[in-house]
Amino acid sequence: AQKAIHSLVKWRWFNSVMSTVVLINFIFVVVIALLDDVHQSRVATVSMSVSFVFLAVYCVEIFLRIVGLGAVEYFRSFWNIFDFAIIAASFTGQFLELDPSLTYAALLRPFRLLRLLRLKRRYRNILNAVAVLRSQLVSIGFLLLVIYYFFAIIGMEAFYGKVYPQCCNKSLFFVGEYYSGSANSTTVHVFWLNNFNNILRSYVTLFEVMVVNNWYVMMEGFASEFSSRDGVLVRLFFMIFYITTLLTTAVIVSYLVEAFTFHLALSSQKSKKHQRHQQQQDGLTEDEEQAIQNGKGSPL
Repeated sequence: AQKAIHSLVKWRWFNSVMSTVVLINFIFVVVIALLDDVHQSRVATVSMSVSFVFLAVYCVEIFLRIVGLGAVEYFRSFWNIFDFAIIAASFTGQFLELDPSLTYAALLRPFRLLRLLRLKRRYRNILNAVAVLRSQLVSIGFLLLVIYYFFAIIGMEAFYGKVYPQCCNKSLFFVGEYYSGSANSTTVHVFWLNNFNNILRSYVTLFEVMVVNNWYVMMEGFASEFSSRDGVLVRLFFMIFYITTLLTTAVIVSYLVEAFTFHLALSSQKSKKHQRHQQQQDGLTEDEEQAIQNGKGSPL
């Protein structure tokens, strides 16, 4: 039985069938999202039932692959681990959705659509590059964390408690309006939440400065709570942080682009070598392959 299952999972159309199922699942999710506001109760019931069907198909697929290839061989492949993790997350989310109080479990539902990344070689190469560069990515993450921590500690010492509701009325560019909301306000004028009162809020504030999300509102808001001379130092703090992260991210992006390009070129080269090796094993040359594709048969 194991040999038959092994032959099934190695069958060239097996992956095509499963890819078709994933595409159908994607179309179904899009249609459900479009109809959800129109027939909410009926759509929710149908969506839950059909989702269980798709999930059952995916579970059967993984079971067949593990039995046919063997557990050790199955989990040697990054893509198999990727599939297993996605289906496990989807399986967990599907059953958590049965409890109406766990509304956030629906966030796990779209995870199964990540399997669409397997349909195109270019996407697979990108994820393979991410897997190869994971140690470098971790190092880059630690570098950014150190930069954030350095400026967050300075910010907590200098700006703790400086911004609050209805503050910053003397700020330039009329940014005081952005601080006019109260704690119970439903407006967007609650920029006083971007503060340095603790390490987590400091990280959020610095991140918004880095991505240039109304950075001048935060800079002028803090500067308005100091004297004119000290306000210059406040503005200098925010500008130095922005320039530092800008240069750091530029270097990081250039390094990652070069590493990705090199890995993609290497993957393409290995793929061509594998194809040539496969042709040699089949006893066919490149000219013979071309002649067969053109319908001329073997030149021999």
